[in-house]
Amino acid sequence: EIENFCREKKVEISRDEIESSFIVPKSEFGDLTTIISFQISKKLGKSPSDIASELAKLIERKKRKEIEKVEVKEGYINFFFADYFYLRSLNLIDENFGRGSEKKEKIIVEYPSVNPNKPWHVGHLRNALIGDCLSNILEFYGYRVERENFINDLGIQVVQSVWGYITSEEKEGDEKFDHYLGRKYVEIAKKEITDEIRSFARKLEEGDEKISRRTREICEKCLNAQLETSSNYNIFYDLLIWESDILRTKIFEKTNSVLKEKNIIKKVEDESSPYFNCYTIELDPSMFPSLKSEEKVIIKSDGTSTYIAKDIALQLLRLGIVSDGIKFRKYMKQKNNKFLYTTYSFEDNKLRKLRKGEEFKFEKGDKVINIIGSEQSYLQNLIKYIISQLDEEKSKNYIHLAYEHVVLPQEKFVGRLGTWIGYTADELLEEGIRRAKAEIEKRVEKGESIKGTISKKMSKREIEKIAKELKKRLACGGTIKNNEIILQGDHTAKIKNVLLSLGYDEKEISIG
Repeated sequence: EIENFCREKKVEISRDEIESSFIVPKSEFGDLTTIISFQISKKLGKSPSDIASELAKLIERKKRKEIEKVEVKEGYINFFFADYFYLRSLNLIDENFGRGSEKKEKIIVEYPSVNPNKPWHVGHLRNALIGDCLSNILEFYGYRVERENFINDLGIQVVQSVWGYITSEEKEGDEKFDHYLGRKYVEIAKKEITDEIRSFARKLEEGDEKISRRTREICEKCLNAQLETSSNYNIFYDLLIWESDILRTKIFEKTNSVLKEKNIIKKVEDESSPYFNCYTIELDPSMFPSLKSEEKVIIKSDGTSTYIAKDIALQLLRLGIVSDGIKFRKYMKQKNNKFLYTTYSFEDNKLRKLRKGEEFKFEKGDKVINIIGSEQSYLQNLIKYIISQLDEEKSKNYIHLAYEHVVLPQEKFVGRLGTWIGYTADELLEEGIRRAKAEIEKRVEKGESIKGTISKKMSKREIEKIAKELKKRLACGGTIKNNEIILQGDHTAKIKNVLLSLGYDEKEISIG
Protein backbone atom coordinates (compact mmCIF):
# COMPACT_ATOMS: atom_id res chain seq x y z
CA GLU A 1 0.00 0.00 0.00
CA ILE A 2 2.90 2.39 0.74
CA GLU A 3 4.39 1.61 -2.65
CA ASN A 4 1.06 2.33 -4.40
CA PHE A 5 0.66 5.56 -2.41
CA CYS A 6 4.12 6.79 -3.45
CA ARG A 7 3.46 5.86 -7.07
CA GLU A 8 0.18 7.81 -7.10
CA LYS A 9 1.88 10.82 -5.51
CA LYS A 10 4.74 10.48 -8.02
CA VAL A 11 7.34 10.09 -5.31
CA GLU A 12 10.42 8.20 -6.42
CA ILE A 13 11.35 5.65 -3.76
CA SER A 14 12.59 2.09 -4.08
CA ARG A 15 11.06 -0.97 -2.47
CA ASP A 16 14.31 -1.45 -0.51
CA GLU A 17 13.96 2.04 0.97
CA ILE A 18 10.37 1.32 1.97
CA GLU A 19 11.35 -1.97 3.63
CA SER A 20 14.25 -0.34 5.48
CA SER A 21 11.83 2.27 6.90
CA PHE A 22 10.31 -0.38 9.21
CA ILE A 23 11.69 -0.60 12.73
CA VAL A 24 10.76 -2.44 15.94
CA PRO A 25 9.43 0.15 18.42
CA LYS A 26 8.93 0.10 22.17
CA SER A 27 6.09 -2.27 23.07
CA GLU A 28 3.62 0.53 23.88
CA PHE A 29 3.90 1.72 20.26
CA GLY A 30 2.93 -1.60 18.71
CA ASP A 31 4.80 -4.46 17.08
CA LEU A 32 6.17 -2.66 14.01
CA THR A 33 6.64 1.00 13.02
CA THR A 34 7.44 2.71 9.75
CA ILE A 35 9.22 6.11 9.46
CA ILE A 36 8.37 6.39 5.76
CA SER A 37 6.41 9.65 6.39
CA PHE A 38 9.62 11.41 7.45
CA GLN A 39 11.49 10.11 4.38
CA ILE A 40 8.98 11.43 1.83
CA SER A 41 7.70 14.56 3.60
CA LYS A 42 10.15 16.90 1.84
CA LYS A 43 9.35 15.40 -1.56
CA LEU A 44 5.61 15.95 -0.98
CA GLY A 45 5.94 19.26 0.83
CA LYS A 46 3.75 18.01 3.70
CA SER A 47 4.33 17.35 7.37
CA PRO A 48 5.13 13.75 8.40
CA SER A 49 1.99 13.72 10.58
CA ASP A 50 -0.31 14.60 7.65
CA ILE A 51 1.31 12.00 5.42
CA ALA A 52 1.13 9.37 8.17
CA SER A 53 -2.58 10.05 8.74
CA GLU A 54 -3.36 9.78 5.04
CA LEU A 55 -1.31 6.58 4.65
CA ALA A 56 -2.81 5.02 7.79
CA LYS A 57 -6.37 5.54 6.51
CA LEU A 58 -5.44 3.85 3.24
CA ILE A 59 -3.77 0.92 5.02
CA GLU A 60 -6.64 0.62 7.53
CA ARG A 61 -9.18 0.28 4.70
CA LYS A 62 -7.22 -2.50 3.01
CA LYS A 63 -5.43 -4.06 5.98
CA ARG A 64 -4.97 -7.81 6.17
CA LYS A 65 -6.36 -9.85 9.06
CA GLU A 66 -2.81 -10.25 10.40
CA ILE A 67 -3.06 -6.59 11.51
CA GLU A 68 -5.32 -5.77 14.44
CA LYS A 69 -5.03 -1.97 14.20
CA VAL A 70 -2.97 0.88 12.73
CA GLU A 71 -2.21 4.02 14.74
CA VAL A 72 -0.43 7.31 13.98
CA LYS A 73 1.79 8.89 16.61
CA GLU A 74 3.71 12.11 15.79
CA GLY A 75 4.36 11.06 12.20
CA TYR A 76 5.09 7.41 12.96
CA ILE A 77 2.74 4.71 11.65
CA ASN A 78 2.44 1.96 14.26
CA PHE A 79 1.17 -1.53 13.49
CA PHE A 80 -0.32 -3.86 16.11
CA PHE A 81 -0.37 -7.52 15.08
CA ALA A 82 -3.43 -9.70 15.58
CA ASP A 83 -3.26 -13.17 17.16
CA TYR A 84 -3.78 -14.59 13.67
CA PHE A 85 -0.38 -13.19 12.62
CA TYR A 86 1.42 -15.16 15.32
CA LEU A 87 -0.53 -18.33 14.57
CA ARG A 88 0.33 -18.07 10.89
CA SER A 89 3.97 -17.27 11.65
CA LEU A 90 4.35 -20.22 14.00
CA ASN A 91 2.80 -22.49 11.39
CA LEU A 92 5.40 -21.40 8.83
CA ILE A 93 8.39 -21.95 11.13
CA ASP A 94 10.20 -25.22 10.63
CA GLU A 95 10.05 -27.40 13.75
CA ASN A 96 13.87 -27.43 13.88
CA PHE A 97 14.22 -23.64 13.72
CA GLY A 98 16.65 -22.58 16.47
CA ARG A 99 17.51 -26.15 17.50
CA GLY A 100 20.91 -26.44 19.18
CA SER A 101 23.67 -28.81 18.17
CA GLU A 102 23.95 -32.13 20.02
CA LYS A 103 25.86 -31.79 23.30
CA LYS A 104 27.61 -34.33 25.50
CA GLU A 105 26.42 -32.81 28.77
CA LYS A 106 23.63 -34.61 30.62
CA ILE A 107 21.12 -32.67 32.72
CA ILE A 108 18.85 -34.41 35.25
CA VAL A 109 15.56 -32.60 35.92
CA GLU A 110 13.42 -33.74 38.85
CA TYR A 111 9.67 -33.04 38.85
CA PRO A 112 6.92 -33.16 40.13
CA SER A 113 7.68 -35.67 42.96
CA VAL A 114 4.15 -35.85 44.35
CA ASN A 115 3.62 -38.20 47.30
CA PRO A 116 1.84 -41.38 46.07
CA ASN A 117 -1.16 -40.93 48.35
CA LYS A 118 -3.43 -38.46 46.58
CA PRO A 119 -4.23 -36.97 43.14
CA TRP A 120 -2.38 -34.05 41.62
CA HIS A 121 -3.91 -30.70 42.49
CA VAL A 122 -3.29 -27.61 40.36
CA GLY A 123 -0.18 -26.75 42.40
CA HIS A 124 1.39 -30.11 41.54
CA LEU A 125 0.42 -29.50 37.92
CA ARG A 126 2.28 -26.19 37.98
CA ASN A 127 5.44 -27.99 39.14
CA ALA A 128 5.06 -30.63 36.41
CA LEU A 129 4.51 -28.03 33.68
CA ILE A 130 7.58 -26.03 34.75
CA GLY A 131 9.69 -29.21 34.75
CA ASP A 132 8.34 -30.43 31.42
CA CYS A 133 8.79 -27.06 29.68
CA LEU A 134 12.33 -26.68 31.01
CA SER A 135 13.22 -30.22 29.91
CA ASN A 136 11.80 -29.56 26.42
CA ILE A 137 13.84 -26.35 26.09
CA LEU A 138 17.05 -28.04 27.24
CA GLU A 139 16.49 -30.97 24.87
CA PHE A 140 15.78 -28.61 22.00
CA TYR A 141 19.01 -26.81 22.78
CA GLY A 142 20.87 -30.10 22.39
CA TYR A 143 21.42 -31.35 25.94
CA ARG A 144 20.84 -34.95 26.98
CA VAL A 145 18.00 -34.63 29.46
CA GLU A 146 16.82 -37.24 31.95
CA ARG A 147 13.39 -36.54 33.44
CA GLU A 148 13.15 -38.04 36.91
CA ASN A 149 10.15 -38.37 39.20
CA PHE A 150 11.14 -38.97 42.84
CA ILE A 151 8.57 -41.06 44.75
CA ASN A 152 8.52 -40.51 48.51
CA ASP A 153 6.91 -43.75 49.70
CA LEU A 154 8.19 -43.73 53.30
CA GLY A 155 6.82 -40.58 54.93
CA ILE A 156 4.10 -40.42 57.57
CA GLN A 157 1.61 -39.15 54.94
CA VAL A 158 2.04 -42.35 52.93
CA VAL A 159 1.88 -44.50 56.08
CA GLN A 160 -1.40 -42.88 57.14
CA SER A 161 -2.86 -43.30 53.64
CA VAL A 162 -1.86 -46.96 53.37
CA TRP A 163 -3.16 -47.66 56.88
CA GLY A 164 -6.43 -45.90 56.04
CA TYR A 165 -6.75 -48.00 52.89
CA ILE A 166 -5.94 -51.31 54.60
CA THR A 167 -8.34 -50.72 57.50
CA SER A 168 -11.18 -49.15 55.48
CA GLU A 169 -14.44 -51.01 55.03
CA GLU A 170 -15.42 -48.77 52.09
CA LYS A 171 -15.13 -50.33 48.64
CA GLU A 172 -13.16 -48.48 45.98
CA GLY A 173 -15.93 -48.44 43.39
CA ASP A 174 -15.29 -46.67 40.08
CA GLU A 175 -13.49 -43.69 41.61
CA LYS A 176 -10.01 -43.00 40.25
CA PHE A 177 -7.67 -44.63 42.76
CA ASP A 178 -5.56 -41.57 43.60
CA HIS A 179 -8.74 -39.64 44.45
CA TYR A 180 -10.00 -42.54 46.57
CA LEU A 181 -6.70 -42.91 48.46
CA GLY A 182 -6.52 -39.14 48.93
CA ARG A 183 -9.91 -39.16 50.65
CA LYS A 184 -8.77 -42.00 52.92
CA TYR A 185 -5.72 -39.92 53.84
CA VAL A 186 -7.84 -36.88 54.72
CA GLU A 187 -10.12 -39.04 56.87
CA ILE A 188 -7.34 -40.68 58.89
CA ALA A 189 -5.20 -37.51 59.13
CA LYS A 190 -7.96 -35.94 61.25
CA LYS A 191 -7.35 -38.58 63.92
CA GLU A 192 -4.43 -38.97 66.29
CA ILE A 193 -1.48 -41.08 65.17
CA THR A 194 -1.94 -44.38 67.00
CA ASP A 195 0.73 -46.79 68.27
CA GLU A 196 -0.32 -49.15 65.47
CA ILE A 197 0.47 -46.53 62.83
CA ARG A 198 3.81 -45.70 64.48
CA SER A 199 4.68 -49.40 64.55
CA PHE A 200 3.71 -49.72 60.87
CA ALA A 201 5.91 -46.73 59.98
CA ARG A 202 8.90 -48.10 61.90
CA LYS A 203 8.63 -51.55 60.27
CA LEU A 204 8.33 -49.91 56.84
CA GLU A 205 11.52 -47.89 57.32
CA GLU A 206 13.32 -50.95 58.72
CA GLY A 207 12.44 -52.82 55.52
CA ASP A 208 9.94 -55.39 56.83
CA GLU A 209 9.33 -57.33 53.60
CA LYS A 210 5.62 -58.03 54.02
CA ILE A 211 4.75 -54.45 54.98
CA SER A 212 7.14 -53.00 52.38
CA ARG A 213 5.67 -55.07 49.54
CA ARG A 214 2.08 -54.19 50.53
CA THR A 215 2.92 -50.51 50.80
CA ARG A 216 4.73 -50.52 47.43
CA GLU A 217 1.74 -52.23 45.82
CA ILE A 218 -0.68 -49.55 47.07
CA CYS A 219 1.72 -46.71 46.22
CA GLU A 220 2.24 -48.05 42.70
CA LYS A 221 -1.52 -48.22 42.20
CA CYS A 222 -1.81 -44.57 43.24
CA LEU A 223 1.22 -43.60 41.14
CA ASN A 224 -0.31 -45.26 38.06
CA ALA A 225 -3.40 -43.08 38.52
CA GLN A 226 -1.16 -39.99 38.83
CA LEU A 227 0.73 -41.02 35.69
CA GLU A 228 -2.60 -41.23 33.88
CA THR A 229 -3.19 -37.58 34.80
CA SER A 230 0.34 -36.70 33.72
CA SER A 231 -0.13 -38.47 30.38
CA ASN A 232 -3.38 -36.56 29.75
CA TYR A 233 -1.29 -33.38 29.91
CA ASN A 234 1.39 -34.93 27.64
CA ILE A 235 3.93 -34.95 30.47
CA PHE A 236 6.24 -37.97 30.55
CA TYR A 237 9.37 -39.19 32.36
CA ASP A 238 12.42 -41.38 31.90
CA LEU A 239 12.93 -42.71 35.42
CA LEU A 240 11.09 -43.23 38.71
CA ILE A 241 13.31 -43.18 41.80
CA TRP A 242 11.68 -44.58 44.93
CA GLU A 243 12.82 -43.33 48.32
CA SER A 244 12.48 -46.82 49.81
CA ASP A 245 14.88 -48.20 47.19
CA ILE A 246 17.47 -45.55 48.05
CA LEU A 247 17.17 -46.51 51.74
CA ARG A 248 17.56 -50.24 51.06
CA THR A 249 20.67 -49.97 48.91
CA LYS A 250 24.34 -49.41 49.67
CA ILE A 251 24.03 -45.83 48.38
CA PHE A 252 22.51 -44.65 51.63
CA GLU A 253 25.13 -46.47 53.70
CA LYS A 254 27.93 -45.11 51.50
CA THR A 255 26.61 -41.56 51.80
CA ASN A 256 26.55 -41.73 55.59
CA SER A 257 30.05 -43.29 55.64
CA VAL A 258 31.47 -40.57 53.40
CA LEU A 259 29.88 -37.80 55.49
CA LYS A 260 31.31 -39.36 58.68
CA GLU A 261 34.79 -39.94 57.21
CA LYS A 262 35.02 -36.33 55.98
CA ASN A 263 33.80 -35.07 59.39
CA ILE A 264 30.92 -33.32 57.69
CA ILE A 265 28.55 -34.93 60.18
CA LYS A 266 29.65 -35.69 63.73
CA LYS A 267 28.17 -37.74 66.54
CA VAL A 268 27.01 -35.64 69.49
CA GLU A 269 28.70 -37.06 72.63
CA ASP A 270 27.41 -34.45 75.09
CA GLU A 271 24.71 -36.14 77.19
CA SER A 272 23.18 -32.78 78.09
CA SER A 273 22.56 -31.95 74.45
CA PRO A 274 19.08 -32.51 72.99
CA TYR A 275 20.92 -34.12 70.06
CA PHE A 276 22.83 -36.66 72.18
CA ASN A 277 23.87 -39.71 70.06
CA CYS A 278 22.58 -38.02 66.89
CA TYR A 279 24.81 -37.25 63.89
CA THR A 280 24.58 -33.55 63.13
CA ILE A 281 26.18 -30.98 60.86
CA GLU A 282 27.38 -27.66 62.23
CA LEU A 283 26.19 -24.72 60.16
CA ASP A 284 27.49 -21.21 59.77
CA PRO A 285 24.76 -18.76 60.97
CA SER A 286 25.95 -16.18 58.42
CA MET A 287 25.07 -18.63 55.63
CA PHE A 288 21.81 -19.76 57.25
CA PRO A 289 20.51 -16.67 59.12
CA SER A 290 17.06 -18.15 59.86
CA LEU A 291 18.50 -21.04 61.91
CA LYS A 292 17.11 -21.65 65.41
CA SER A 293 20.11 -23.89 66.09
CA GLU A 294 23.57 -24.09 64.57
CA GLU A 295 23.26 -27.88 64.44
CA LYS A 296 21.14 -29.84 61.97
CA VAL A 297 20.30 -33.50 62.66
CA ILE A 298 21.11 -35.84 59.76
CA ILE A 299 20.86 -39.22 61.54
CA LYS A 300 18.68 -39.61 64.64
CA SER A 301 19.89 -41.20 67.89
CA ASP A 302 18.03 -44.45 67.12
CA GLY A 303 19.92 -44.74 63.81
CA THR A 304 16.97 -43.78 61.58
CA SER A 305 17.56 -41.12 58.96
CA THR A 306 15.93 -37.73 58.65
CA TYR A 307 14.23 -36.71 55.42
CA ILE A 308 17.21 -34.62 54.35
CA ALA A 309 19.63 -37.56 54.79
CA LYS A 310 17.78 -39.49 52.08
CA ASP A 311 17.72 -36.44 49.83
CA ILE A 312 21.48 -35.93 50.26
CA ALA A 313 22.08 -39.56 49.20
CA LEU A 314 19.91 -39.07 46.12
CA GLN A 315 21.71 -35.91 44.98
CA LEU A 316 25.17 -37.45 45.57
CA LEU A 317 24.07 -40.40 43.41
CA ARG A 318 22.88 -38.07 40.65
CA LEU A 319 26.13 -36.09 40.65
CA GLY A 320 28.25 -39.24 40.69
CA ILE A 321 29.83 -38.59 44.10
CA VAL A 322 28.52 -41.93 45.39
CA SER A 323 27.36 -44.93 43.37
CA ASP A 324 26.66 -48.65 43.47
CA GLY A 325 23.86 -50.87 44.70
CA ILE A 326 20.81 -49.55 42.84
CA LYS A 327 18.89 -51.57 40.24
CA PHE A 328 16.54 -50.54 37.46
CA ARG A 329 13.84 -52.22 35.39
CA LYS A 330 11.14 -51.29 32.90
CA TYR A 331 7.98 -49.94 34.50
CA MET A 332 5.65 -49.20 31.58
CA LYS A 333 5.45 -48.01 28.00
CA GLN A 334 4.07 -44.48 27.91
CA LYS A 335 1.78 -42.83 25.37
CA ASN A 336 4.78 -41.09 23.81
CA ASN A 337 6.04 -44.63 22.93
CA LYS A 338 9.00 -44.30 25.31
CA PHE A 339 9.63 -46.70 28.17
CA LEU A 340 9.51 -45.45 31.73
CA TYR A 341 12.04 -47.15 34.00
CA THR A 342 12.02 -47.53 37.77
CA THR A 343 14.32 -48.41 40.64
CA TYR A 344 13.57 -51.58 42.58
CA SER A 345 15.02 -53.36 45.59
CA PHE A 346 12.84 -56.48 45.95
CA GLU A 347 13.47 -59.44 43.69
CA ASP A 348 10.24 -60.68 42.15
CA ASN A 349 9.80 -63.97 40.31
CA LYS A 350 7.05 -62.37 38.23
CA LEU A 351 9.55 -59.98 36.65
CA ARG A 352 10.98 -61.42 33.47
CA LYS A 353 14.68 -61.03 32.96
CA LEU A 354 15.60 -58.01 30.87
CA ARG A 355 16.81 -58.79 27.39
CA LYS A 356 20.02 -57.34 26.00
CA GLY A 357 19.57 -53.67 25.19
CA GLU A 358 16.62 -53.26 27.56
CA GLU A 359 18.70 -52.43 30.60
CA PHE A 360 18.63 -48.91 31.97
CA LYS A 361 22.17 -47.71 32.49
CA PHE A 362 22.22 -44.91 35.01
CA GLU A 363 24.77 -42.19 34.32
CA LYS A 364 25.62 -39.27 36.55
CA GLY A 365 24.37 -35.84 35.55
CA ASP A 366 26.64 -32.94 34.66
CA LYS A 367 23.92 -30.75 36.15
CA VAL A 368 20.98 -31.56 38.43
CA ILE A 369 17.94 -29.28 38.48
CA ASN A 370 15.37 -29.78 41.23
CA ILE A 371 11.97 -28.19 40.59
CA ILE A 372 10.54 -27.50 44.04
CA GLY A 373 8.68 -24.71 45.84
CA SER A 374 10.46 -21.71 47.35
CA GLU A 375 9.47 -22.80 50.87
CA GLN A 376 12.08 -25.57 50.48
CA SER A 377 14.92 -23.08 49.83
CA TYR A 378 16.53 -23.63 53.24
CA LEU A 379 16.76 -27.41 52.81
CA GLN A 380 17.93 -27.06 49.21
CA ASN A 381 20.67 -24.63 50.27
CA LEU A 382 21.67 -27.06 53.01
CA ILE A 383 22.00 -29.90 50.48
CA LYS A 384 24.08 -27.65 48.21
CA TYR A 385 26.28 -26.72 51.19
CA ILE A 386 26.89 -30.39 52.09
CA ILE A 387 27.73 -31.19 48.47
CA SER A 388 30.21 -28.28 48.47
CA GLN A 389 32.02 -29.84 51.45
CA LEU A 390 32.63 -32.93 49.30
CA ASP A 391 33.14 -31.35 45.88
CA GLU A 392 33.04 -27.57 45.45
CA GLU A 393 32.79 -27.71 41.64
CA LYS A 394 29.95 -30.23 41.58
CA SER A 395 27.96 -28.21 44.11
CA LYS A 396 27.79 -25.41 41.52
CA ASN A 397 25.95 -27.82 39.23
CA TYR A 398 23.19 -28.53 41.76
CA ILE A 399 20.40 -26.07 40.98
CA HIS A 400 17.21 -25.44 42.92
CA LEU A 401 14.62 -23.95 40.56
CA ALA A 402 12.18 -22.39 43.03
CA TYR A 403 8.66 -21.16 42.36
CA GLU A 404 5.82 -19.72 44.41
CA HIS A 405 2.90 -22.01 45.17
CA VAL A 406 -0.59 -21.87 43.75
CA VAL A 407 -2.91 -20.80 46.58
CA LEU A 408 -6.66 -20.57 47.07
CA PRO A 409 -8.22 -17.16 47.86
CA GLN A 410 -8.52 -17.95 51.58
CA GLU A 411 -6.11 -20.83 52.25
CA LYS A 412 -3.21 -22.95 51.00
CA PHE A 413 -3.37 -26.42 49.53
CA VAL A 414 -2.81 -28.81 52.43
CA GLY A 415 -2.98 -32.55 51.66
CA ARG A 416 -4.12 -33.73 55.08
CA LEU A 417 -6.85 -31.08 55.30
CA GLY A 418 -8.27 -31.95 51.90
CA THR A 419 -8.23 -28.35 50.66
CA TRP A 420 -7.21 -29.78 47.27
CA ILE A 421 -10.62 -31.47 46.82
CA GLY A 422 -12.38 -29.76 43.91
CA TYR A 423 -9.09 -28.34 42.60
CA THR A 424 -7.39 -31.39 41.12
CA ALA A 425 -5.56 -31.46 37.79
CA ASP A 426 -8.12 -34.01 36.56
CA GLU A 427 -11.01 -31.68 37.30
CA LEU A 428 -9.17 -28.75 35.70
CA LEU A 429 -8.71 -30.74 32.48
CA GLU A 430 -12.37 -31.80 32.45
CA GLU A 431 -13.44 -28.19 32.93
CA GLY A 432 -11.08 -27.01 30.18
CA ILE A 433 -12.48 -29.56 27.72
CA ARG A 434 -16.05 -28.62 28.67
CA ARG A 435 -15.40 -24.93 28.08
CA ALA A 436 -13.56 -25.56 24.80
CA LYS A 437 -16.44 -27.64 23.46
CA ALA A 438 -18.95 -24.98 24.52
CA GLU A 439 -16.91 -22.26 22.79
CA ILE A 440 -16.55 -24.26 19.57
CA GLU A 441 -20.28 -25.01 19.50
CA LYS A 442 -21.07 -21.33 20.12
CA ARG A 443 -18.85 -20.24 17.23
CA VAL A 444 -20.32 -22.86 14.93
CA GLU A 445 -23.84 -21.64 15.78
CA LYS A 446 -22.78 -18.05 15.01
CA GLY A 447 -21.62 -19.18 11.57
CA GLU A 448 -17.95 -18.62 12.33
CA SER A 449 -17.08 -21.72 10.36
CA ILE A 450 -16.89 -23.18 6.88
CA LYS A 451 -17.78 -26.71 5.87
CA GLY A 452 -16.04 -28.74 3.23
CA THR A 453 -16.91 -32.17 1.82
CA ILE A 454 -15.07 -34.84 -0.13
CA SER A 455 -17.27 -37.16 -2.14
CA LYS A 456 -15.60 -40.42 -1.20
CA LYS A 457 -15.98 -42.82 1.68
CA MET A 458 -13.38 -42.37 4.38
CA SER A 459 -12.55 -44.05 7.67
CA LYS A 460 -12.78 -42.18 10.95
CA ARG A 461 -8.98 -42.22 11.17
CA GLU A 462 -8.62 -40.60 7.73
CA ILE A 463 -11.12 -37.87 8.64
CA GLU A 464 -9.19 -37.16 11.85
CA LYS A 465 -5.93 -37.02 9.88
CA ILE A 466 -7.37 -34.50 7.40
CA ALA A 467 -8.78 -32.36 10.22
CA LYS A 468 -5.43 -32.28 11.98
CA GLU A 469 -3.60 -31.28 8.77
CA LEU A 470 -6.16 -28.56 7.92
CA LYS A 471 -5.98 -27.01 11.39
CA LYS A 472 -2.19 -27.06 11.25
CA ARG A 473 -1.83 -25.51 7.79
CA LEU A 474 -4.64 -22.96 8.19
CA ALA A 475 -3.67 -22.06 11.79
CA CYS A 476 -7.22 -22.35 13.04
CA GLY A 477 -9.38 -24.30 15.46
CA GLY A 478 -12.01 -26.81 14.51
CA THR A 479 -13.89 -29.96 15.34
CA ILE A 480 -15.41 -33.08 13.83
CA LYS A 481 -19.17 -33.48 14.10
CA ASN A 482 -21.15 -36.28 12.45
CA ASN A 483 -18.12 -37.08 10.25
CA GLU A 484 -17.92 -33.45 9.07
CA ILE A 485 -14.81 -31.34 9.57
CA ILE A 486 -15.88 -27.90 10.83
CA LEU A 487 -13.17 -25.21 10.81
CA GLN A 488 -13.27 -21.81 12.51
CA GLY A 489 -12.88 -18.79 10.27
CA ASP A 490 -13.31 -18.22 6.55
CA HIS A 491 -10.81 -20.37 4.64
CA THR A 492 -12.83 -20.78 1.43
CA ALA A 493 -9.98 -19.66 -0.80
CA LYS A 494 -7.36 -21.88 0.80
CA ILE A 495 -9.03 -25.06 1.97
CA LYS A 496 -9.28 -26.54 -1.52
CA ASN A 497 -5.54 -26.08 -2.18
CA VAL A 498 -4.69 -27.86 1.07
CA LEU A 499 -6.90 -30.82 0.15
CA LEU A 500 -5.37 -30.96 -3.32
CA SER A 501 -1.88 -31.00 -1.80
CA LEU A 502 -2.95 -33.96 0.31
CA GLY A 503 -3.67 -35.88 -2.89
CA TYR A 504 -7.47 -35.60 -3.22
CA ASP A 505 -9.05 -35.26 -6.70
CA GLU A 506 -10.44 -31.79 -7.50
CA LYS A 507 -13.68 -33.38 -8.75
CA GLU A 508 -14.28 -34.95 -5.33
CA ILE A 509 -13.89 -31.67 -3.38
CA SER A 510 -16.81 -29.35 -2.62
CA ILE A 511 -16.35 -26.23 -0.45
CA GLY A 512 -19.24 -24.12 0.80
